[in-house]
Amino acid sequence: MDGQFLRLVQHTLRHAAYRLGGGSLAGSGVALGSSAAGGAALLGTGAGQGCSTGVAPAGAAGLLRLLHSWASPAPAAATSSFTAPAAAPQARPLSTGTAAAADGPGRGRRVAVGVSGGVDSALAAMLLQRQGYDVVGVFMRNWDESEETGNQNCSVERDLRDATAVCRQLGILLHEADFVSAYWNQVFSEFIAQCGRGLTPNPDLACNRHIKFDALLRFAAELGADTVATGHYARIQPGPGGGPPQLLRGADHGKDQTYFLASVQPAALRHVLFPVGHLQKPEVRRMAAEAGLVPADKRSSAGICFIGRRNFADFLSQYIPPLPGRFVDVETGGELGPCPDIAAVTHGQRPGIGGAAERVYAVGKDVVDRVVYVAQGRDHPALLCTAALLRTPHWLSPEHACQLAEAGSLRCQYKARYGQQPRACTLYTVDGGAAAAVAGAAAAAAAATDASAAAVCPASAAAAAEAAGPAAEAAAAAAAASLGFAPSAFCRLHPEDARTLPSYLVVRFDEPAGAITPQQAFVLYDGERCLGAALIAQPGRSLFEQALAAAPAAEAG
Repeated sequence: MDGQFLRLVQHTLRHAAYRLGGGSLAGSGVALGSSAAGGAALLGTGAGQGCSTGVAPAGAAGLLRLLHSWASPAPAAATSSFTAPAAAPQARPLSTGTAAAADGPGRGRRVAVGVSGGVDSALAAMLLQRQGYDVVGVFMRNWDESEETGNQNCSVERDLRDATAVCRQLGILLHEADFVSAYWNQVFSEFIAQCGRGLTPNPDLACNRHIKFDALLRFAAELGADTVATGHYARIQPGPGGGPPQLLRGADHGKDQTYFLASVQPAALRHVLFPVGHLQKPEVRRMAAEAGLVPADKRSSAGICFIGRRNFADFLSQYIPPLPGRFVDVETGGELGPCPDIAAVTHGQRPGIGGAAERVYAVGKDVVDRVVYVAQGRDHPALLCTAALLRTPHWLSPEHACQLAEAGSLRCQYKARYGQQPRACTLYTVDGGAAAAVAGAAAAAAAATDASAAAVCPASAAAAAEAAGPAAEAAAAAAAASLGFAPSAFCRLHPEDARTLPSYLVVRFDEPAGAITPQQAFVLYDGERCLGAALIAQPGRSLFEQALAAAPAAEAG
């Protein structure tokens, strides 16, 4: 515990100094899924603030008029600049070079490229430079490795050297942005808090929302750039009639990264370029090698950025005490031994129980009684379910949000984890009024041109949902049950995480879905278009549980 305490004290002192210095990044938002109950999970902060965009939250007819106006010819939306914090991190030049000629599509327009030291961002910078953009590089320092041990795979200093070498090759200026405090406050602290409650959050979505496509945009504004670019495998398509930009899957579906971008504010997408989104990964490496770029053969990063390839349980133990529990076989109900830390086990994972005749997989967790339920075999029916409960959604497509609110259901596709290809499902609203309020907030956010202002209305809708009393929660739970959702007995959460709010959704899968995990992102698609995301509240009853429930009825018949 001494190491944990020292790390927390070090971070606390840094963040206190940052706030005293006038910085406004700290506390300006919360990480994806930061609400204890999850109602505001993907919608940012700003509870209690009113919407100033003129879109009535529950006015479905007004939403349709707004959406129809986007489909009609209209003047292009005015480009806004992102207001820098009162004491923005200072740009520290790391290398110097000359600007590109003002010819090509860029026409000398300044763009800040997040240069990570990897091949994707390096080629992104080179492609933009060749298109005539005035490119400046930004290396984001989000994590302080000096305060933790064992990470040999996520070296900030090595990445910085590679980023510096790339920018020297391209002849562009590289700046370093210190976002360590912002990352801790807006991403990591909530990640640790949720892990401590036995959940399985994904901090990479929160990092993109709050750091790469918010803090970096404001930092770029200090450099005179109103646009940022990254090496993500995704594409941006202009919205019809001046409507919000549409986020599309990367052309390389095996590397598509829209899963991690689904919680970004739609207003931020107006100021973003993805130069490699139309390319396949082998093409990126080939083009980088032909250009002689330093990281052409560099190994791709893996896992959560601040963990890298090391053991998750070992990393977690540096910040929170373990939650010891026990393994229980779903077939027999017998105990299979102690679990050192249930916080480090997630659904679908092999927890490493020795002596089993067949590979054993975690099918769920009771975080209250500290039980990890396991079953033998990757295809065990206890791993599969036909429905799930989703927390309040974050919409990138207000049209789809409005369709769902009006019809009460929506056909779409989903990814429940990054490596998955989209699969078909149907969404259902738990409460029509709450869904209309969320749709109204989504339309207001999409119409905004400033990401900070865009976060206000969704946060207000989320706060209203969070304020639902016991009667409203009971009604929402009953409505979810009527839509075919029954929580799995193998997944028991703490009371603050097990609420059902009116703004939640029920999803039914066309085919049984595996390892649906609380607090993981459930990303929505319509073909190539990413519609937004919701966090998973709870999986429904597994096929194994459904079979057990049906057996007595079959015997009685």
